[in-house]
Amino acid sequence: MSVDDAKQYSLQAHGTIQYLLEGIVTPGGYRLNLVFAYFLLALEHQKAIASLVDLELRGPAFALFRLQVETAFRGLWVGRVATDQQIEDIAKNGAKPFGTFKEMVQKVDEAYQADGRLQKIAEGWKTLSGFTHSGLEQLVRRFSPDGTLGPDYADDETETLLEFSGEFSIAMAFCIFHANGFDEKYKALELWKKDNRTSVGHDLEHEAIDR
Repeated sequence: MSVDDAKQYSLQAHGTIQYLLEGIVTPGGYRLNLVFAYFLLALEHQKAIASLVDLELRGPAFALFRLQVETAFRGLWVGRVATDQQIEDIAKNGAKPFGTFKEMVQKVDEAYQADGRLQKIAEGWKTLSGFTHSGLEQLVRRFSPDGTLGPDYADDETETLLEFSGEFSIAMAFCIFHANGFDEKYKALELWKKDNRTSVGHDLEHEAIDR
């Protein structure tokens, strides 16, 4: 994939999920409303990442990926891990009862029977945080190899960012559709995914969350 190909893949994944979300009306209640609120926010982060790459603003694009991942995991945690009291505290008081990111991911992985696949995301948390919080991951990319001032992000790492961003939204969509009985939407996304596979080495396939 070129950067443009990866960008188009991410945007097409985003558009497909948004299309499948049309017509969904939540039955009310804090839990499901929060799940979809987190999901929609994570999708917005995904589209923003692709848009920033298109504008040649790769630093902010990399910074946003941690926010997309964290938002998505919070939505999945709310869906199957949180107690009713924790849900109410989030909805009414803006509470953040998620624990550490590693703890949250472990519980989500267990709740969705992902067999450790989702926990792999936690292994890269330090790197993601560095990109978000002006760590060395960003600072060393402020100069070209010859020392000239200016951003220097390799195309292959940008391609991976875009693919992972798209894959992560797809994985979250599979989780939510399956967990809430949207079988037709799940199957439609499954068909789209089969026709639009990517080269990401650690592809977040839906088999990890539909057992």
